Amino acid sequence: LKTMHNARLMTCHRLADLCRPSDSFDRSAEDTRRLHMNLSLYRRGGLNGLVLLVNREPLYHIHNKTEFARICEQSTELHFDPLQRQLEEVSSCLRDICKDAVNELNGVEMNRDENSLQVGDVYVTRHSNISTFQVIFHLVVDEALENDDISSRHPCINGIRNVIRLSSKCGVTTFSIPLLLVENTNERMTVSWCLKRAELVFKCVKGFMMEACTGSSTAGGGPPVAATHYNVNFVLPEALADNVYSQIIEMFPTIFHLVPSVVV
Repeated sequence: LKTMHNARLMTCHRLADLCRPSDSFDRSAEDTRRLHMNLSLYRRGGLNGLVLLVNREPLYHIHNKTEFARICEQSTELHFDPLQRQLEEVSSCLRDICKDAVNELNGVEMNRDENSLQVGDVYVTRHSNISTFQVIFHLVVDEALENDDISSRHPCINGIRNVIRLSSKCGVTTFSIPLLLVENTNERMTVSWCLKRAELVFKCVKGFMMEACTGSSTAGGGPPVAATHYNVNFVLPEALADNVYSQIIEMFPTIFHLVPSVVV
């Protein structure tokens, strides 16, 4: 199966910065941005999604007053519930799931905290008052991801798979993924470690996109249609060394087939 997509490598200081409106003081420019965002909510397909990395706590953004939460509070949300209410609903659903699991096991002890998500879990919030993105996929990670080598069977890789499957089902055709599955770099992230992690995520995302395109739809619940054209942004930490960034760029065409540009 051959499908064609757009891909971009980019860097940012924090993933939440991608949600921040521009610092323009032009009121008409801000009104235009919000109008474009609101119109995009109601057209067929074309939604933008971002993967944010969070800890196990469902109310992580609220209790830690994260930068993402502050961005959401900068303007009124007119189309969806406020962030806190959406996260409280996630927390409530988690408790219900744990209770149902206990009932199904007939009282057998289950090793899961009803107030704590598991690594690799993904929950979704919807927005109309942030920049660029209407859908935020919150991927649960832990500190081990910053040090350990992982395989394609790691729960977070399965979480990325679920993100792409949800994107295919719900009309999200542009999504941004932290390529190294970390927000910041540290001294333990060697060149070899970064390249190995990038290669794994590249290959897994490629496979998941091929899987999604075999029966994709640009509208939730719709019948399978022609393969969806995706725009994928692979996001790297801004502090990444230049030589690592260059080697990741060189790696890309060894995994994805590049179509030569046509110059008119």
